[in-house]
Formats: sequence, structure tokens, C-alpha cells
Amino acid sequence: MAARSCLEPERELQDAAAAVAGDITVARPGVEGDADRVEVIICKTSDQKATATVTILGQRDDSVRDTRHELVLDKRVDGGWLVTNDVRTYRCQPGRGHRDFSPELCV
Repeated sequence: MAARSCLEPERELQDAAAAVAGDITVARPGVEGDADRVEVIICKTSDQKATATVTILGQRDDSVRDTRHELVLDKRVDGGWLVTNDVRTYRCQPGRGHRDFSPELCV
């Protein structure tokens, strides 16, 4: 896989990605307190497009170990950023399914 070329994200994009990450973890009851950490990686690909990868690592769930959201953001006319796509994948606990990130649910 070729490395992505990322531009320096401006403050508005960083704030938008942080807000979305907060919304993701708050919307999942217990995740924030029941996971080891949340990682957010931002890649601004053009003046109008960006991606943000939000990964919730070390979940204390019997089947899901980690959850990843691959977000696509588009710049709005007012200068803010809007999430236009969210692809969610999972990595399962040992013995509960796949060990790599996949859209398949853990068992």
C-alpha cells in the first residue's frame, strides 16, 4: 500500500475530528471508561477533503477487542468540516472471530 500524502490540517479540521471522536466514544455506553485508549489520525488530502481514523483500542468487551472508524470529511462553505462517510470495522477478542480489522461482526 502506498503511503498517503497528507497536508497540514488546520485547527478547524483538528477540532472537527476531535469532536467526532468524542461523539463516537460517548455514543457507545461504557466505551470511554472501558477501553485502554482512543487514537485519532487525521490526513488532509486536499483543501476540501480529509480523512480521520478513530480507533478505540483495548475495549473491555467479551467479543470486540478494538473498533475503528474510517471517516471521510468534506469542507463546508462556512469553513467547518462535515463527516460524509463512516466505515466501521472490528478486531475480535481471541477465539471470538477475525484478528484483523474487518466489517464482519465478532461472535
